[in-house]
This record gives sequence, structure tokens and C-alpha cells, in this order.
Amino acid sequence: MVDFVFSVLQTLTKTGLEEKFFKVVGHKNPLEKKKFHELTFFQRVWITKALCDWCMVRSLCIQLCKHGQEMNGLPLELFLF
Repeated sequence: MVDFVFSVLQTLTKTGLEEKFFKVVGHKNPLEKKKFHELTFFQRVWITKALCDWCMVRSLCIQLCKHGQEMNGLPLELFLF
């Protein structure tokens, strides 16, 4: 049990996923057996949220726009539409 808890904590730290993600989606990839539209509503929401979180953390453009900064002197409106 200790190894399992440690493994989950390592995964949470490494991926940035919240613990509730695994409670809703499970510890195995549900997309191996089902298509996205066949998953439960909450599974789809948590997978979509995780993808959005991942993109926000890794995308400099989105982060700059989120904080109201300009990119190369261009107005933010060019990047938001």
C-alpha cells in the first residue's frame, strides 16, 4: 500500500494532475477500451480539464495573454481571436 501511495504522489507531482482526476478517471487509461464520447460526463470533464491545465502551463502565449502582457508589441486582441 505504501508503494502505491508513493507512486500516486510521484505521478501527481510529475504530471501536475490533481488527485481527484484519478478518482474520477481511474488509474488506467479509459480511452483504451472506450471512445471519448462513451465515457461518463465527469470523466470527459476531467480529461478536458487536465488537457487545458497542461496547455496553460506549457504555452507561453496563453500565459502572457492570461496576465495581460503584450507579445512583441502587438495588442493581445490579435492573439485572442
